[in-house]
Amino acid sequence: LRKRISGEDTRYGGVRALIATARRVDVCADLGLAEVYGRLVPAASASTAVENPTEVDYAVPAPCLLSSDARGEEVVIGSLDVNRGATLPGEWLVGDLPADDAPARVYLSNVCAVPAVRKRGVAQRLLEASVAVTKEWGIENMYIHVVYTNVGARALYERFGFVQEKEEDEKLAFQLNRPKDRRILLHCKTADVRYGPPLPRIVRMRLRM
Repeated sequence: LRKRISGEDTRYGGVRALIATARRVDVCADLGLAEVYGRLVPAASASTAVENPTEVDYAVPAPCLLSSDARGEEVVIGSLDVNRGATLPGEWLVGDLPADDAPARVYLSNVCAVPAVRKRGVAQRLLEASVAVTKEWGIENMYIHVVYTNVGARALYERFGFVQEKEEDEKLAFQLNRPKDRRILLHCKTADVRYGPPLPRIVRMRLRM
């Protein structure tokens, strides 16, 4: 990711990493979590985690816990990469718009939220921030690849304004050794984005762009 952002990886025309963070104390208080061995787990499972660490699903993995800074200890709760270019390296499906200026496309990738904050608007907030980056670059066509069977992610993107443009056929997915994970390519213009309602006060997050 560092090479992509710095420009060392010349396959990318430009990359902006969006990181959603929240104060650790807020995450614990708002979501009922406790810290065990440097990881955040549901408070009700804290004693089990101490005795049998491998038997507990961690709500926030250790790599998501940032060290202290001037704003206090924070937790990474989500991330999204905004990629500028004609294609997204590693993906076979390529957007068609704009036809006359292929580099003027943005591909969103690596959209994720830690388990504890899923379905709480974090991904929506990251998508909204990606629109701001896209407009800053003077681009209006946004694309995102998603696994065909990932119904939840597809529903999120479609609510946001994305519509399907292309789909890998079963033969191509088999050749790429992912017959059960074939991709579809969704497209959205920045002018067609549907913004969501204000986030509930569950986790007071902020974005690092």
